[in-house]
Amino acid sequence: MKIMSKTNRMWLLLSLLLLVLILNGCGGLQADNILPGNENVEQSRSETLEVSMADAGNETAYLPEQEITIWRGEVSLYGLLQIPELEQGEKIPLVILCHGFMSGHNEPVLSEIAEQLIQEKTAVLRFDFNGHGKSSGEMADMTVSNEIEDTIAVLEYAKKLEYVSEIVIAGHSQGGVVAGMAAGKRPEDVSALVLLAPAAVLKENALNGTVLGVEFDPEQLPDSIGVFGQEIGRGYLEDAQTLPIWEESKKFTGPVCIINGQEDEIVPVSVGERYHELYPGSELHVLDGTGHTFSGSTEDVAAIVTEFVKSIGKTER
Repeated sequence: MKIMSKTNRMWLLLSLLLLVLILNGCGGLQADNILPGNENVEQSRSETLEVSMADAGNETAYLPEQEITIWRGEVSLYGLLQIPELEQGEKIPLVILCHGFMSGHNEPVLSEIAEQLIQEKTAVLRFDFNGHGKSSGEMADMTVSNEIEDTIAVLEYAKKLEYVSEIVIAGHSQGGVVAGMAAGKRPEDVSALVLLAPAAVLKENALNGTVLGVEFDPEQLPDSIGVFGQEIGRGYLEDAQTLPIWEESKKFTGPVCIINGQEDEIVPVSVGERYHELYPGSELHVLDGTGHTFSGSTEDVAAIVTEFVKSIGKTER
């Protein structure tokens, strides 16, 4: 049997010491992913992830990006909460972004808006409506009315975040209709509203028997119709035909920014103009050379939204 030399023993000891140091470092990785002050992170049925700043002391307390779940009854809504770095006790605006029909929280225009808002120290909460993306439910059960309920549930969540000074709701297409009606239902909780090609034509279309070019009998509604390979239920059609879009939306009296594409073939500029008339003092921006999704103009749209939100923050504070 070989006897280990003194030199080899020394190298063995050094190797073991190095291994211990590495293992201790790895053990700390999980804690390093949560920035100082976030020790108190609670999970509950109503809010899967909520950051508590109560014990933050003199250190910054935030998670820069959080995947959250917000519950509305039995429906779980996936959300992505993005927060810029904050000083202790600092309060900032938060913008809730509502996506369009059969889309999701990662719509290109919404992603660009989120990116620019974060750079201007504004928090952003994007989410998937019921039956979409990572949220629960079936597309066939989705209606504009239950998307409004989704948005109000998200609004309730946002109100509890201690670093939020004011809340803005922004929505694209059908999400714009939802945003306007949700703000009308809860005007005391919403500081401002942003409407991106708000698809208020959906009611007229449903009364005329069409959804995105798919025709049906508006007097004898089918159990469902197929739109882009997805099943849209009778409940959606009934709901769309009876929505009090303008009556509910006008209950919001705060600042409003409206953006339409000049080449939009789904939501004509006349709809944006009607919203502009509905909201005295609102801003209306019509972008040349762009359509319903704002393809090729997402940076311009985001810049307009960001400047609008910045102006609201100055007014509120």
